[in-house]
Amino acid sequence: MMEKEKIKISNHTLKTDYSITGKLKTIIIGWGIYLFFLITTRIPEIQKILLQISSSFSFLTNQFWYFICIPMGMGTIRTLMKKHPFTKINIYDTGVGFIDENGIEKYLEYSKIKINYVKRKQSFIMELQNETKIIFEYGWSEFSQPDVLRNNLERYGTW
Repeated sequence: MMEKEKIKISNHTLKTDYSITGKLKTIIIGWGIYLFFLITTRIPEIQKILLQISSSFSFLTNQFWYFICIPMGMGTIRTLMKKHPFTKINIYDTGVGFIDENGIEKYLEYSKIKINYVKRKQSFIMELQNETKIIFEYGWSEFSQPDVLRNNLERYGTW
């Protein structure tokens, strides 16, 4: 029996930089904002102003920033551990081709890919059920031609 030829519908490039440089930029920006607010709330004049506005800001000027340090550290580790083995995807009528930085395409049929909306349909999750279960979460705008990608995945993909 002849296998049905796959027809390429569209291709999309991942615009978000998931290289180590991109990860470090994300971490530096996050920690920079954290340190700015930590240092700013340590200035006595600002502490007085915040406490005059409301006594509930006492927590903000004292322990809050130390408490936030824990999720910041976990976010840093998560950002560094993120792996994105592909830089482009090809959408076919029968599946998706994931293209790595060397230009090698790994094709999976839609029956092996589960796609779900996340964050009020502003992003999506692709659950690849191949040898090992791999889950990727992306915002639509992280790819070139996000509206075309969304339409094609909604039309051809398994939801």
